Amino acid sequence: MALLGLKDLTLAFGGPPLLDQATFSIEPGERVCLLGRNGAGKSTVMKLLDGSITACLLYTSHHPSSH
Repeated sequence: MALLGLKDLTLAFGGPPLLDQATFSIEPGERVCLLGRNGAGKSTVMKLLDGSITACLLYTSHHPSSH
């Protein structure tokens, strides 16, 4: 079961979408790297994950044993 993820997320701020039906998940024990060009949406993904901005389709799952 995924610890954290986004599913079918589209996000735009008045222009072309920064994220267009983006989907990903992070499984226990995985290491991830977020790469992309300027303006590609890297910081936006991080803000979605830390709760600075919200989206209707953001899901998280926290397992007590993973802390």
